[in-house]
Amino acid sequence: MVPPDASKPAPGWLQPLIGLAEPAGESATIVGYSLAIVTALLVTIVLAVLHFPGLFDVMVFFGTSAYACWQLGPYLDKIVADVEAQYNDKYGGDE
Repeated sequence: MVPPDASKPAPGWLQPLIGLAEPAGESATIVGYSLAIVTALLVTIVLAVLHFPGLFDVMVFFGTSAYACWQLGPYLDKIVADVEAQYNDKYGGDE
């Protein structure tokens, strides 16, 4: 497991989540984390429908959502920082 680094391009499986969170601007972290958790929930529901054991389903949900949020965090923080930098450039810094 490689720690996430926003200076490198995001892995391919994160690109759709980042692409959906980018238009949210300052709310990109909330949108991105929500999308990651909903995606993990959908996978868990599919496993439950296929009659996998309940404890396995719970472990898959928590594992996939935690891993996705961990990997997604730096990229979402960079989106928010870029939006705030553009705002400060346009309207002036904190005074």
